[in-house]
Amino acid sequence: MLPLKTRRVRHSTDWDEWRRLGGKRDQIRREIREERRLDLQQQDTERLLNILGVTGGKLPNDLKYIESHGVYIDERSQGTSKQLLGSPLFKNWLLSNRSWPLVVSGNSDTYATARCSPLSLLDVALTAQINSMPQAQALYFFCGLHTRSDDEYAGPVGLLRTLIAQLLLWDWDYDLRVVWQSYPPDMLRSGNPDFLSVLLRALLAQKLESDTVFCIIDGPQHFEGSPLWHHQMESVMLNLYKLTFDPDIKVSFKLLVTTAGVSRIANSTIPGSYHIWITEDGGSGGGAEAEGVLNDREFEFEFSRRPYPERREYYPPRSYDTFRSAENKYSEGFE
Repeated sequence: MLPLKTRRVRHSTDWDEWRRLGGKRDQIRREIREERRLDLQQQDTERLLNILGVTGGKLPNDLKYIESHGVYIDERSQGTSKQLLGSPLFKNWLLSNRSWPLVVSGNSDTYATARCSPLSLLDVALTAQINSMPQAQALYFFCGLHTRSDDEYAGPVGLLRTLIAQLLLWDWDYDLRVVWQSYPPDMLRSGNPDFLSVLLRALLAQKLESDTVFCIIDGPQHFEGSPLWHHQMESVMLNLYKLTFDPDIKVSFKLLVTTAGVSRIANSTIPGSYHIWITEDGGSGGGAEAEGVLNDREFEFEFSRRPYPERREYYPPRSYDTFRSAENKYSEGFE
């Protein structure tokens, strides 16, 4: 220790400068740690997308395809969407804060087997409207566009891969450590719909309670021709239905299933109290274009009235035991 007479006496201004530099140093360290965390999350997300076969973050542009082929649907049939929008049950499903399944059957012989139906056009408009709102996201899949065996997103497995990829690409701030702990890459690559259903559930469990996730499935009847796909689709649809009353899913999860004809899968997995039947003619004329199908001002006003707290910066990790316990409960079902 230096002799007392040679020690430097710090003045108050020196102490203030020292504390200021120390605080700035701590802030820089926090920013570096946060940047590293985000980099790791992005790497984990890209790794999972590659395992699911979604390279480069590219998914098929089904919305554009449906929109461009909507010109071949006559205006009288397009009136089915207007008839649906006038349903109090549909409006309550759309604007409520709670999770809710809904099946809309068009009862149409004309478009029962068509890849694109009037209800498909409604789904496109609804998806665009939802994705423009804060704290809301629309997941979507058009089964009629993915029936070919050479389609990498074909069938119920392709449906789940698409929904998971849409979640990850929309907001990649997920803690994926539980995924690597529970399922090795080979297991996820196997394309087992049960594994993918649990993965989808694990991601939704990390969403905020203030968020709203819409899941729109169009044309499940297209997967009823193959016995394998029929069985898988029944399992997938039942698992999606369970998400609407899963106690571990805090986010508002709204499932919409639209079918131009009659879907045996939807009828056997979702109770009839959640079904809407509309007539084939859908009223008198009136087109339903990709934009403006819904009342934009009313839709935006109703959503803006809902309280949305600020998004958390970090989702706490869910332990392996918690995830495995939830998986067992999910496989048993909720009665």
